[in-house]
Amino acid sequence: MGTGLSTFSGISSVMSTIQSAQQVSSFNKKSITEQITQDYLTVQMMQTRVQAIQGVLVSAQDIVNSVERQFNSGRKSWLELMNAAREMAQTQAQYFDTQIAGTLSSWRLYFIVNGQVTEIQAKYFSTKNKYLQDT
Repeated sequence: MGTGLSTFSGISSVMSTIQSAQQVSSFNKKSITEQITQDYLTVQMMQTRVQAIQGVLVSAQDIVNSVERQFNSGRKSWLELMNAAREMAQTQAQYFDTQIAGTLSSWRLYFIVNGQVTEIQAKYFSTKNKYLQDT
C-alpha cells in the first residue's frame, strides 16, 4: 500500500507542476500580447504626435524669426526674443522626446515579433519605456 500511495503523491506533484507551468505560460502569453498591443498603439500615437509637433515647430520658428526682426528694428525687447527662443527649444525637445518614444516602441515590436528579445533586453526596454511615458 505504501508504494501505491507514494506513486499517487508523485503523480499529484507532477500534475501540480504541469498546472503551474501552464499558468505561467498563459500569463507570459497574455503579457506579451498586451505589450505588443501597447507598443503598436504607442507607435501609431507617436507618429500622429510627431506630425502635429512638426507643424508647431514651423510656427515656433516663424515666431522666432518675426520677433528677431522686430527686435532688430527696436519694437521687441531682448526678453521677448529670449522667450520666443525658449518656446522654440521646448518644442524641439518635445519633438525629439516623441520621436525617441516612438522609435523605442518600434524597436521593441521588431525584436518581439522576430523572436530576438532576451530577458535582459525585455527588462531594459520595459524600464526605458516606462521612463519615457512618465516624462
